[in-house]
Amino acid sequence: MRKRWIGIVLAVTMLIGSVSGCGKNADASGNGMPGADGAPDTENAQGTAGRGRFMESEVALPEGVEKIYAMEQLADGSVKLFGSDADQMQFVSAQTADLGGHWEVQRVAGGELNEEGYIESCAIDREGTLALLVSAQNEADEIENRVGYVQADGTLRWQELFSDEAVYMWECRFDASGNLLCQGAGGNVYKVDSATGECTLYCDTEGETSFYFGVADNLVIVVTSPGGIMVYDAADGGRQTDGAALNELLASGSMISDSTNEYKHIVFHGGAKEGQIIYVCHDGIYCYTQGGSVSEQFVNGSLTTLGDTTVNFVCALMPDEDHFLAAIRDGNGRYKLLKYSYDKDALAVPEKELKVYALRDSAYLRQVVSAYQHTYQDVYVNLQIGMSGEDGITAEDALRVLNTDILAGNGPDVLILDGMPVDSYVEKEMLADLTPLAEELRAGDGLFENIVSAYEQDGKIYELPARFYLPIIVGKPEAVEAGAALPGLCDYTEALKENGSTKILGGASAESFLETLYLADAGRLQKSDGTADREELAAWLAAAKRLYDLENHVDDTVVSYAGASDLSLQGSENSFGILMGECELSIGTLTGMSMLPTLLAVVHEAGVTYDVANRDLTRSFIPYQKVGIVNGTGQMEEAQNFVRTMFGSECERTLENGFPVNRAAYNGICEDVKEMFGDGAGIAVSTDEGVSLEVTLTSPTEEELAAFTAILESLNTAADTDEVVKELIIEQAKSCLLGEKSVEDACAEIEKKVNLYLAE
Repeated sequence: MRKRWIGIVLAVTMLIGSVSGCGKNADASGNGMPGADGAPDTENAQGTAGRGRFMESEVALPEGVEKIYAMEQLADGSVKLFGSDADQMQFVSAQTADLGGHWEVQRVAGGELNEEGYIESCAIDREGTLALLVSAQNEADEIENRVGYVQADGTLRWQELFSDEAVYMWECRFDASGNLLCQGAGGNVYKVDSATGECTLYCDTEGETSFYFGVADNLVIVVTSPGGIMVYDAADGGRQTDGAALNELLASGSMISDSTNEYKHIVFHGGAKEGQIIYVCHDGIYCYTQGGSVSEQFVNGSLTTLGDTTVNFVCALMPDEDHFLAAIRDGNGRYKLLKYSYDKDALAVPEKELKVYALRDSAYLRQVVSAYQHTYQDVYVNLQIGMSGEDGITAEDALRVLNTDILAGNGPDVLILDGMPVDSYVEKEMLADLTPLAEELRAGDGLFENIVSAYEQDGKIYELPARFYLPIIVGKPEAVEAGAALPGLCDYTEALKENGSTKILGGASAESFLETLYLADAGRLQKSDGTADREELAAWLAAAKRLYDLENHVDDTVVSYAGASDLSLQGSENSFGILMGECELSIGTLTGMSMLPTLLAVVHEAGVTYDVANRDLTRSFIPYQKVGIVNGTGQMEEAQNFVRTMFGSECERTLENGFPVNRAAYNGICEDVKEMFGDGAGIAVSTDEGVSLEVTLTSPTEEELAAFTAILESLNTAADTDEVVKELIIEQAKSCLLGEKSVEDACAEIEKKVNLYLAE
């Protein structure tokens, strides 16, 4: 099998003749280079499948550790980890001699450590000494730093930090010689005198912005913003030429992006041999030999959890040539320790392939793919995205190609149906019945039954959303009451304007305004056969025109509407705008439980309430991440396992990207959000007009959560998310709002274009 190499600009013959790799030999290499179709290369130079691959597993964290701060391999070969519980009240130092099979746990300190200030960063040297970089405000409200040195025996010594520049420090690392290095404001790296606490400028970033640096072997690597690196010699802090080579390698793989000490997208460490640098990113785990021009990929991120773009990296190690350890924080905020162990008998590339197709990429889908890859390592998920947003391909173009492939038997196994003409697929018997799978999920964690029942057709289920959004109206009780139907809301808001109100709904653009109204009402704008309902469209568009005309809009022009880039980004509920005086009521989309505390804070502060928008006409929900299995797929078992993963609690229990259809996951989220703010948190906001507010956020009460859950349980109609239909409707509706067409002409054009599209 061919190793994956990322080179600068070298001839192939030069690579073969002059470069030595970091690890396994040619007949037992790491993972394959993706081919032209995005799938890993499955053949070696002899044309036969290769063997040998690093396999992923999760290591149980030491008792009491829920947050990982740092990890290091000590001089004796053991691995030391420093962490804390979720509330950062108990801190733990733990050591393992067998890569996490067994941990020796030592309590470092209790809640009194928090009294010293906020722990910005932690470093561990090769002898096992911990350095805790802490920041706190002094009596003059200035930020000061100090370091707590924890020796191997548990003794703790505090040292104040100071420098001529009075720099605030946020990140620390030990170099290979045991010197403590700290990064401060501006991105420069300073060397700390452990006896006096004096910080001396060491690595000058020459004005480049940086929020993160790493130490790898004898090098200091500073990650700069918006995406690059600067490399220094750890012996004297001088700039090194390796920076240019590494920059070129990382840029060619699109692996580097903004990183901070809290959210790292790439981490560095020394390898198992002198002169090696390993780096871990979403593309995988790579090894670079100093002075070289290539990096070898040991672990393909697309086959592991690393490929999940919601993951942030904490630190990584290469304890020996057969293992890697990577500490991560997943998209749900959970810390994990992943181990990669070389298996010489495993197929270098999984023999099975599962094709998953989505019109648009999404963080949630990436999370599902990575979770599936972690569990089913004998299957490669080939994720295919129809619209990258950079190639000019429209939804109609992408769907035409997809439909051709499916009918020819060359299509995907699993479809993420957001934006697709599902009714047409069902009519053509292109989708498998998910009813048995839905029954299995019901019997397990349970599902929101009202969401599932919205997709039952003649006793069968062909599509099912993993997540859903809530269209709501927020305002005074009389406004929310009027918002039960668009005509009543029009009457109410026009009365407000007659009484002198100037900021009623806020000055949204025509496109965003129509998008919000469409998603709240799309479930009734088409007939049962999918064709446009002329009468309902006319009523909807007339109401939209009346509401839009209430405000002054200065930034709208008549241009073709291209649709939003990702449904997960369309959270438009603006209850906070009511507090800020930007509007008197808000119609929008609530896109996750993390938004509920802010909504409830506005309810408390402003005396407003909320409910489902347009609920007398339709109690709609907006589906997200709808999944279907292609009828007749040869990978039915693998496809069903993908759906199980998608609806599993590991992926579903997240506060973002909508609300989970998995009922047990939703119940867990409710428990999480009840503990979100503890004794409370505050938000301070000011506007250009001089309005300043401080709002206290508190965790929802049992009663508030019960009332909100009842609203979610009342939803019964799925909004139609067919991308092409939505684009056609909003494009014509926008022309109407801007006075270019009458309601009648716009509806006629919508009806003609939608029905023509559906007939194709």
